[in-house]
Amino acid sequence: MTHDGPPSRHLHPVEPPFDPEYDRPPTTGGRPAPGDRAAEQAVLAALLATPDPDGGHPGERLATILETNDFYWPIHQRLWDTWHQLHQQHAVPPDLVTLNARLVANRDTDAARALADLIGLPTNPALAEHHANIVRDTSRLRVVGDLGQGLTQIATTGRVDDIDHYLGEALQRLDETVVRFGSRTSITTPTTWSPVDLEQVLAGEYLDPPPTMLMRSDGVFLFYDGAVHTVSGESESGKTWLTLLAATQLMAASENVTFLDFEDRADRVIGRLLALGATPDQIRNHFTYVRPDRPLDDGGRTQFEPAITNARLVVLDGVTEAMTLHGFDLNSNEDSAHFQGLLPRWIADHGPAVVMIDHVVKDKEKQDRFALGAQHKLAGIDGAAYIVKMLQPFGRGKRGLASVQVAKDRPGHVRGSAFGNKIAEFTLDATASDVVLVAHLLPPGEDSGRKGDTFEPTIVMERISRYVQANPGMSKKSVEGAMNGKATTIRLALELLVARGYIHAKAESRGKVAHYHLKPFYADGDPSLDTVDDHTDDATDGPANTTSTDPGEAS
Repeated sequence: MTHDGPPSRHLHPVEPPFDPEYDRPPTTGGRPAPGDRAAEQAVLAALLATPDPDGGHPGERLATILETNDFYWPIHQRLWDTWHQLHQQHAVPPDLVTLNARLVANRDTDAARALADLIGLPTNPALAEHHANIVRDTSRLRVVGDLGQGLTQIATTGRVDDIDHYLGEALQRLDETVVRFGSRTSITTPTTWSPVDLEQVLAGEYLDPPPTMLMRSDGVFLFYDGAVHTVSGESESGKTWLTLLAATQLMAASENVTFLDFEDRADRVIGRLLALGATPDQIRNHFTYVRPDRPLDDGGRTQFEPAITNARLVVLDGVTEAMTLHGFDLNSNEDSAHFQGLLPRWIADHGPAVVMIDHVVKDKEKQDRFALGAQHKLAGIDGAAYIVKMLQPFGRGKRGLASVQVAKDRPGHVRGSAFGNKIAEFTLDATASDVVLVAHLLPPGEDSGRKGDTFEPTIVMERISRYVQANPGMSKKSVEGAMNGKATTIRLALELLVARGYIHAKAESRGKVAHYHLKPFYADGDPSLDTVDDHTDDATDGPANTTSTDPGEAS
């Protein structure tokens, strides 16, 4: 072995107490364990060799064979780690003096002593890879031995309750061992890295199927089988009611639904199902309710898996609470990706549609597309993402109205039934009874068939329509400021015009949303208003006919 210069007399400045474990033979559980000190020393000595101008440095090639834990002795692990850290920092293989200086700076006197022992050790850099394979093989034997010893201990303790947990850990470690150490011919368990058989795809059997759940009144469906969806909205916007409508439709067809609740409680969810018309027998036979109070682990998967195996729909209510429970940061794209794989994607891989009920961001200008938190929440959706916007409040004794918009539709079937990004109008009528509600999911626009079902400020709508036609590109605040009357009525009128396709709300630079005329709106179909008085008109709080009531008065 050659060095860049003579050994420094400062390699080992003081005589430390040497690690007593280093001179003992390797053992595991009181029995000899596979560990080859000579091979490990030969590998470490090769790190100090002069780089080959043609073949690079041996340490770079050895890093493709070995990992830190492949070394049995901790001192050797620290020497290996320190050399590679210095190499990464300086992009130049460190020499003996540089490596020793770092160990002394780290106060790792035992590793510095072991480094000194490598000086003059006869070694052949050409055999370094051979020695590395010996170290790797002994590591393989230790892993297998540890697994066997662990399973033996489980068998002798008699703790039956722990068997599932430890078997799960053993299978995971065994799988990691096979993937890392098994030869290509020995790996018999396919992974997601295995090539995909494309014959079924080419035969047309795996083309994106259309959605089959949450039916609109005209027969259009909004949820896809085996895909992850989101239904987002502000508090009390009707997003949970909309999702439970899908559950009620499925249970009426004898299909199974699982509700995974992170923010509510069972009596409220069941009460809503009953109010929507589900019978006790339907709920008893086809509805499963789960309220977790701890993160999902192997034991939780074992208990939860039967609830999703035969389900058509799994609702996950409370994404923010679920991510927090699992220790994930809402604003981290990395954590969002981990959460998607941990729960919603894992559930969808079992076959059911997954619908996550989520909150939208507080910024009104961004609510048409983004749920609360990281952008990856939307990027990880392979079904459809919907935004629910309340137009007229839901509540006891009221007839509520919400607009359902499409924020994302990866398979593309839903957008074909949308008007712009508006896919449905959701009404929930509690005027006749607080016990049984009437819910309708209707097509957007004037052909929905719901005209007159809820309060509509048609006169204000006509005035806004004319104002936007005469003043294109105005913001929401500008439009509302140009109208006289109650603010809630003016906002409802503008939302209805946008939802029905009379006005286009376009996102422009710096988050501004501008409004543009698409087609004129006339109150009761009577084009009698020829001009718009932008500031002096006394806009009424409701339509001219006497059959409508102001939602503010109704509350």
